[in-house]
Amino acid sequence: MKNRIGLALLVLSLLIPYSGLGGYIRHDATADAYEALGAQPELQSVGWIGDKQGVTLLGSCVLVDSLHVLTAAHNLFEYKFQKHRLANGEEVEKVAEERMLPLGFLRVWFNQKNYEIVDWTCHPDYRLGTGPDLMLLKLNKSVKNTRPAQWGNSPTLPKGAKTVWCGYSPLMDANFKRTFGTEIKRRAGENRIDSSMAYLGWLNWGKPSALLLADMDHPEFKSMSRTGSGEALPLEYLSSSGDSGGGVFFPDSNGWKLIGIIHANRIRRDGIPFQGLYGAEMTCTELAPFSHWLSGAL
Repeated sequence: MKNRIGLALLVLSLLIPYSGLGGYIRHDATADAYEALGAQPELQSVGWIGDKQGVTLLGSCVLVDSLHVLTAAHNLFEYKFQKHRLANGEEVEKVAEERMLPLGFLRVWFNQKNYEIVDWTCHPDYRLGTGPDLMLLKLNKSVKNTRPAQWGNSPTLPKGAKTVWCGYSPLMDANFKRTFGTEIKRRAGENRIDSSMAYLGWLNWGKPSALLLADMDHPEFKSMSRTGSGEALPLEYLSSSGDSGGGVFFPDSNGWKLIGIIHANRIRRDGIPFQGLYGAEMTCTELAPFSHWLSGAL
């Protein structure tokens, strides 16, 4: 397996991995329900990446066979950014420096057991904010007692499809009034796919849309929704730091299919005092366009 990585030297899109201090839940909900969803056996394939001691969380990952996990490539890099002002006056950040983290200090964790990373393959078109944010990690031994995700026939979902977003982010309510346990624990929430979009620059390369987008709907005020129906689900969720690299699943009669890897969110404020993070958007890298690459890399 060849170690391949694209240089992250292009200007970031507004989807900068990763904003926020935790995953955001409805302000009228409790964390218990999100933790209970995360504990479902259909989500056991979602693990996390951290240090040897198991005290520092870098991001999440998904077991795709007994020896390999798929994650967001940006989880494995350190970046230094600098401000960049666009022609319209908007400020974004671009990469000034990048450095891959030393894999010898990292571990992949499942069921309180850790695994060394012995090899990696990054999608060759990856650029930070541009191209598929996907990295495959090979482990030093098989993960036992954990069923890999179903991904081989991942469907392309229609707009409005209900999905489950799963990772290891701590939780906070969308109005910033309550925080919950910060222990490293699998959690999950729901959202509907509102639209798809391309990575920055991909349209110019003739590439397909590769990001699925969902926003955080308010349980009462539909006007806060940016896209889609505006109907909040019972476990409406906005993924954030710690969820990056986790899985997006589509539950159907044939099981829960892995359809995406959590990529980034985008926080935009409209000057509404009580808006909190309602209307904020999150994206995942859709797997269907890259299933051939993943099959070849395994």
